[in-house]
Amino acid sequence: MATNRPAPKRSSFGATHPIEHTEDAPAIAQLAPAPRPALVPETGGSEAVRGETEAPSARRKPGPAPSGKVKKKAAVWADEEVIERIRGAWFHTPTTSGERELSFSDFLLQAALARASEREKAYNKGKEFPPAPAGSIGVGRKA
Repeated sequence: MATNRPAPKRSSFGATHPIEHTEDAPAIAQLAPAPRPALVPETGGSEAVRGETEAPSARRKPGPAPSGKVKKKAAVWADEEVIERIRGAWFHTPTTSGERELSFSDFLLQAALARASEREKAYNKGKEFPPAPAGSIGVGRKA
């Protein structure tokens, strides 16, 4: 029983060695399409093509324009049960109560700011303490 199927196509990369380049095999750089320049939004709202000399760290993620303040992340280490209890206190607060923050992050931030205010009243005559930049506090266990 003979079939009328066409022969499978062969890849042009089949005979090439990943390191050695022969003149018979096409160069991979010739087969690959040229990379497209990425678009980076400017402050004016229009888009400009990012130049080749710009560092990758200068890329901005899409989203709303920055408000001038930079948000930083701060981690809290606690037992899983404690974290679940805190998360549950935020999650199970009814949204109609007027007490529930928009996000869990906002809940943690407001709780930390309330505690900071207590310490400022108790130890600094109600004034804000001088800022402690990232890296100024030791890391690791103290006990």
